[in-house]
Amino acid sequence: MPLLVDAYNVIHAVGILPPELAGIDVADLIRLIQGSRYDQEDVRLICDGTPAPDAPARRHGRLIIHYAGAGQSADDVIVDIVNTSTTPRRLTVVTSDAAIIREVRKRRAPTIAAAAFLDHLATDAHRAAARPAPQPPPPESRAALTDAQVQHWMRRFGLDGTETPIDTSDLELPEHLRPTPPPPPVGRPHDHRASAAASAADDEPRPPSMPELPPDIIAEAEAILRELEPPREADES
Repeated sequence: MPLLVDAYNVIHAVGILPPELAGIDVADLIRLIQGSRYDQEDVRLICDGTPAPDAPARRHGRLIIHYAGAGQSADDVIVDIVNTSTTPRRLTVVTSDAAIIREVRKRRAPTIAAAAFLDHLATDAHRAAARPAPQPPPPESRAALTDAQVQHWMRRFGLDGTETPIDTSDLELPEHLRPTPPPPPVGRPHDHRASAAASAADDEPRPPSMPELPPDIIAEAEAILRELEPPREADES
């Protein structure tokens, strides 16, 4: 439903907008239309004269400002557009000017009174203001490090516990750095005696399910720990 808006006729309508919206200009009218039910329509604001140096841009999405220029009025432009249109019944003229209404209705173009149009804009602006603000998306869930994993990474990065303590109560690895459980064993039945002998030969305790990570993953984890470690005070000489 393309709209032809008699811009100054709408702006000068009084007693319609609430006090906080009263006294609008062309820029304010554009903002109200873009936040209203007419935002997805093709809208042409027809204005008298020529644009001032500080006038809004001619195009705002599907909304276009058309200045009548010298020698004719906005009324003339609106009537000419309707008279030359091949589908005048698809055009909706927004005005309370009786002469414009009389002319465009000769070609069966529908009209909306300026007061009714402003009331639509005010209603939509009020609804938008009452609408609750969108909530930010919830943060991504992260799995906390276990004590065994913390000890493993301290040994992996050469920390012996004498360094400045790091609060690891809220330390979490990014999802792409979390170790994945090993695949289930395949092949011959598990030899419990061989496993017991191998465990006895290995004196260093190992945390469960702690596979070795690729070097680039380890480097990124080291960078994370360096960012978490508080700065050390310079040694007194």
